[in-house]
Amino acid sequence: ATLPDPRPSAPYGQDPPLFVNIELDRKPFSPALLGRLQRSCQLTARVTTFGHVLFSRSDPVGIVRALPQVHAALALSLRRKLASFTASQTLDRLRHHGGDLSPQDLRAAMTCVLETGSVARLECPLSWHENAFWSYDDFLSALWRELVSGRFLTVKQASNRTEVLYITQDPKAQPDAKAEHNSLPYWAFLFFRTSHIVIYVHHPSGIDKATDTSNDISTIISQACVRVNQLSLLEELHRNRTTNPLLISYNNDASTSSHVYTVPDEVTATKETMPLAQILRQTPYTPGEYACPVVFRANFRLNHRCKLSQIILALESSVLHPFAVQNCPGIFCYKDEIDSIFCLMLIKSSRPVAPSEDGAEDAEGRGSSEYIELLVMGVDAPGPSIAVQLCRILKNKLESLALDALSEILKKNP
Repeated sequence: ATLPDPRPSAPYGQDPPLFVNIELDRKPFSPALLGRLQRSCQLTARVTTFGHVLFSRSDPVGIVRALPQVHAALALSLRRKLASFTASQTLDRLRHHGGDLSPQDLRAAMTCVLETGSVARLECPLSWHENAFWSYDDFLSALWRELVSGRFLTVKQASNRTEVLYITQDPKAQPDAKAEHNSLPYWAFLFFRTSHIVIYVHHPSGIDKATDTSNDISTIISQACVRVNQLSLLEELHRNRTTNPLLISYNNDASTSSHVYTVPDEVTATKETMPLAQILRQTPYTPGEYACPVVFRANFRLNHRCKLSQIILALESSVLHPFAVQNCPGIFCYKDEIDSIFCLMLIKSSRPVAPSEDGAEDAEGRGSSEYIELLVMGVDAPGPSIAVQLCRILKNKLESLALDALSEILKKNP
């Protein structure tokens, strides 16, 4: 007698069999042939099933729905992989065309970026502080201008779609490297949305490199948002002559109950702290978050017979008084000849003075002198009206005050 087979027989599936045939330029597909490709080609996949199914060839979705569930999942997965492969090949081909692409090529590239599976997608939130002079649309327009200007990124507008930009040069590349290669370093599209920018990056080195690049682009966009917020707050300061706590960097003085504000960034000179007026209000932002850096400074030597506090008050009440801020003593707002707005401040500065050639020290026998330092804070370098004219006026006024102080001494000691 024949012993029964202990292995259970596999049940026959209820679905009909499915056959897949892949061709490359109408030739049988092989992985080795795919690795030797050096030109564009046509990749075709044919799925054959048995059964009486009515469908239209112009409706691929309907074809998939007509298949059994297991077969439909396989067909959809195969369709996505083929579309992703084709999109990646198209992006690599268009990338070598450089930044001068036709509108049709740009539309094809944007479509392929959304279809390829090796793309990094990142949403960069837009941080904006509301004020009475700028609306959110103004903020978006200013951010668009900053990005298009090339100050942060080298970008171009994607066809006629005003809400889409694409990057044409790697911001980390060396200047000589940028000039050598006309092809795009990678595909990076910036889609402007209401509250954020969506970044799509397809990198020839793979998904990991695309992810790192998208993070770098997000950081640069955040820097552009900071600059736009600074411009907005400076405009608010110039128009209503009142400070915003987001624009003034301050700290808490443990010895007093009042707040004091200081110079943004590290300043090597001795910093004078001044009482901040009651301008703080409820805000989700950190006070001083958009404080402008020091973009210019000038030192004026103080005559040893002049008192520092009196000289600073005299300069502020005479030369800088027309630019005074109402609720923040010691801070001045100035708009130069190219409509750039700056914050001005006079502080005490002490630094060593090189000895004279004959080795003699000054009349007081000191090895250092006191200086008054003009700090200019903004987003751009100031023009000649500050760097030359204002500095000359301050210097002349300082010399006049020194002569007045010397005259008072001579009157008391005839």
